Amino acid sequence: MPRIVDHDQRRQELVHHVWALIRREGLDGVTIRNLSRQSGWSSGAIRHYLPTHDSILTFAAEQLARAVEQELRALPLQGPPQAQLESFLLALLPLSGPSREWTEVWLAFASAAVRGEQYADAHGILYRDLHATLLNIMRSLAQAELLRTETPEQAAAGLHALIDGLCLHLLMRQLTPDEAKRALLQRVRTLLAADTDTVSPGA
Repeated sequence: MPRIVDHDQRRQELVHHVWALIRREGLDGVTIRNLSRQSGWSSGAIRHYLPTHDSILTFAAEQLARAVEQELRALPLQGPPQAQLESFLLALLPLSGPSREWTEVWLAFASAAVRGEQYADAHGILYRDLHATLLNIMRSLAQAELLRTETPEQAAAGLHALIDGLCLHLLMRQLTPDEAKRALLQRVRTLLAADTDTVSPGA
């Protein structure tokens, strides 16, 4: 009986090898030959699933977007809106193994975008998806009269910029995890009104 091959699973097996290669050598170091060495797969097997340099990088961005979305959706958000917002934002910082891996890959794509290489744009990982999520949360808080003075647009832009900056400073080891957490939590406290016990973000 012929062996049934799950092609999606086979492609999925490659994703961490691709990310590891990106983290170590940047996007320019992602080649079929290097991925073969990293993964132990033959060049022919890799080309069967990811035949070109561009397809490998597009795959890496697509899988990154999916992994981060799944992680955020699985967060056990409980308690008042301030606590839920803090938990959500802290999950975006590179404070653990998986989040650090994702952030280092994100940074490589961000560097490529500065040079005009837009591999990640189609999957929203550099800006679009997170900004849309933050804006939706801020609009919900504003409707519940829980934002102090800023508009949802101002609050979302400020939080997004702070998260990106903290991620970069953590990767550069210019901030400790505790310092980054304090900075983020202080921003949330100045953003929200005192009574935040009635409505949850995004409700």
